[in-house]
Amino acid sequence: MTQQDDWSYRHRPRPFGGEVCFRLEGETLVIDTGRKVENWALRDIAVIRMTYEPKSVVWQGFRLKMTHKNGRNLSLTNLNWKSYVHVDRQDDDYTHFVSDLITRTEAANPRLVCIAGKTAMVYYATVLLGTSTTLLMSAMTVLAALNGSVAYAALAALFILPFAQMSWALSHRNKPEFFKKTDIPARVLPDQVR
Repeated sequence: MTQQDDWSYRHRPRPFGGEVCFRLEGETLVIDTGRKVENWALRDIAVIRMTYEPKSVVWQGFRLKMTHKNGRNLSLTNLNWKSYVHVDRQDDDYTHFVSDLITRTEAANPRLVCIAGKTAMVYYATVLLGTSTTLLMSAMTVLAALNGSVAYAALAALFILPFAQMSWALSHRNKPEFFKKTDIPARVLPDQVR
């Protein structure tokens, strides 16, 4: 659930977890889990990484991960889980909150490092695995059709296109890149702000 206030963002990050509320109060990020309230000074946030992270039932999952100067991590996503299979996308509120959080954090800490995408190793592994798996699935489909297993070939063909699309999205959207507050790459934000 999300408040209409531009300075706060609420979501349930896991299917059976509690709701977390993030509030920007001046130069402080307040994190309220319901059991405890924690304050992070924006000047102490060293790294912000934004990624595309689809989940089991949602292809349009996005995450912002913050690393405190003491090494602790904290993240929020555009997804609000209601149950294991029911999830609400909060694209507008996520985009507005994340933009404001980055702007305020960069103002409080000019040395803030903002990164879009996964680490280089994860990115190249994803590209390699996605490409090779798609090619192998295609070759197996052709071989099955040539050997007379038309039903198997047709079934395999049904999975190739969605797998190739997901592999392309993971590779394209998670390419590593540094950015500044005024230029957040659109590929690590939800597609359509309603």
